Amino acid sequence: MPLPSYLIDIVLRCLIESNRLTTAKWLLYGSIKHDRNCGLCGLFLHGLWKKTRNVELLNGQLKKLLSLLPGFGKKPTAKLFNPVLKAYVDFGRVTDAEALVEDMQTKYGIPLKCRTKGMLVYSRALECDWDAVERGLQEMYDLGFTNSWVDFIRIFDRIFLEYWVGHSGTAIKDFIFRSVEKYGIVPDRILYQHMLEALVEKGNMDMITEFMQLARTRKWNISIDEQKFIEVLRSRRLARESSPVGSWQMLQAARVKYGQSAVSRQLLGFDRRSVPIQEVNLMPITGAIIPWYKRSMEEVLPSRPVDQFQPLDRQMARFMHAGKLREALNCFRNAKAAKLQLTPLHVELAVIATLVEDGLTAARELVHEEWNNVRHLSPFFPLFFRQVTEADPSAEAELIKTAIFRYYGLCWDHPMLLVKHHLMASTCRRLITQNKPEEALDVLKLAYMSRWGRRDKFGGTCMKMFVRAFQATNKIKGVRWCIITGLCRGSALNKDFVVEVRRVIAALKLQSKPIHKRRARERATYLKYLDFLASLLERKCEGDPSLSELHGNRTEKLFARKRYEWPVVADRLQCDFASIQQVVKSWDEEFELDKLFGRIHPNPEVTAALWDESRVVQEEDYFVEDAP
Repeated sequence: MPLPSYLIDIVLRCLIESNRLTTAKWLLYGSIKHDRNCGLCGLFLHGLWKKTRNVELLNGQLKKLLSLLPGFGKKPTAKLFNPVLKAYVDFGRVTDAEALVEDMQTKYGIPLKCRTKGMLVYSRALECDWDAVERGLQEMYDLGFTNSWVDFIRIFDRIFLEYWVGHSGTAIKDFIFRSVEKYGIVPDRILYQHMLEALVEKGNMDMITEFMQLARTRKWNISIDEQKFIEVLRSRRLARESSPVGSWQMLQAARVKYGQSAVSRQLLGFDRRSVPIQEVNLMPITGAIIPWYKRSMEEVLPSRPVDQFQPLDRQMARFMHAGKLREALNCFRNAKAAKLQLTPLHVELAVIATLVEDGLTAARELVHEEWNNVRHLSPFFPLFFRQVTEADPSAEAELIKTAIFRYYGLCWDHPMLLVKHHLMASTCRRLITQNKPEEALDVLKLAYMSRWGRRDKFGGTCMKMFVRAFQATNKIKGVRWCIITGLCRGSALNKDFVVEVRRVIAALKLQSKPIHKRRARERATYLKYLDFLASLLERKCEGDPSLSELHGNRTEKLFARKRYEWPVVADRLQCDFASIQQVVKSWDEEFELDKLFGRIHPNPEVTAALWDESRVVQEEDYFVEDAP
């Protein structure tokens, strides 16, 4: 069934955000006939630049789209060219940007607009050519572009942020007052806050008072959250206490933290295209010219799939999140065969994927094979590699847990990777299909109780794995925990979870019944109760308005925890709405899960006995004495 035209924009955005660039490309090519004013084309090109930062790829796709549009009777607009113009400006190709704007006007008959002209002025700000910036702003005023209030304010805000960094408080104040007088600027809340921050950080009280008086005189109706503003300034002041001294230390700090040169070209004086020594752009072994460098010199269309223009770590992370570990390893091997300079991050991702997919032996072989190639980039042997090489083969299940949590840590440490529960969920599904439900349940429990589970609460997909693992281990009360948690917290509920709950309850009904009649009756009563809970869950998922008040009380739960009160859940397996509503209202999912796994006993006296001080101290001494 073809995709409705009103959904194309949404689906295209989702594909780009999930790094499925090749699929997004073919969706765009098949939907150009529905494009209005090149909005879809511009969205696609903007997403390509955001995900790949590759100008050559953008050039190739722009040429392809320019050749396709006439076949559908469509003319290019500024929305098609603006993402490419932004890429040129960000990449430092100002001459190419100016030539593109000239072609837009002469070759394609597109009139010059505020956003296009503003990008050219912004490019001069990136070069710190402030005389050219003043001339550009004056030209925009003369052409009437300042009347396009939203576009002009956004451009001016970006220019002001560049001006703020390299000028004194007096110069900043003069620039603000001069711009307000000459161009009639009326700042929005964001620009106003940026101006105020600049004067607070680099000016004095007289400048701030004068600026506030200007705002009152001009009747700027802008209100900001003063408490939030003070918190921002306080956090920035604290961040500067340990800041590096000098441009070189700033560059080194960025390299250590992010593994990349997160410094403006105006400080470095070069980018990856302009290193003057040609040997830098050659392969380390074969001596051949690096493909991207050759293409950038020849200006030919790229021959690789669009997905391969993304950094290797993003390619691997995308497949690992999807549970496609074999494809992630193929990306690693292809990059290695192409003589890409690998980093410890790439090797760690490959070892994690190998350990989960192929086992401990293959992971050890990969560590021994690849560590010598990247050891000069790391001052020490990573702890995860040591765990892989020294672990007992019988502890492979524990190593899989270690690999999953190491993946969480890598995604947290590197800003280009996203922290998700996808790899954990796909690994649990794999373990369940391999008849290892106890291991899958243990992984789910540990992930839920970890800081990653507290940071990103389990969604419907993870809850689906939870209920599947509980059913596979015949823990019926765990199924109840999953259903009530879904009723209590909307973020844990989706259609797939509801379908899985229905399947699990049906499977439990088909299982062999206990021999004793009393136990058989108890089991039948419990399954009937679960069936009633599942019907409520399904109705809530479908948006039944009568269940809008069926949710947990987070405030009450937090207060109860602070008072160290034991939550009382009056659950007597009653299949009526009032009883279930009371259970859901007082539901503490973390406490109930601890109680389910025996970490907490319903009786406080029993728990106090389990955690008796002398007993705990003796256990601690025992473990210390036996430590190697």
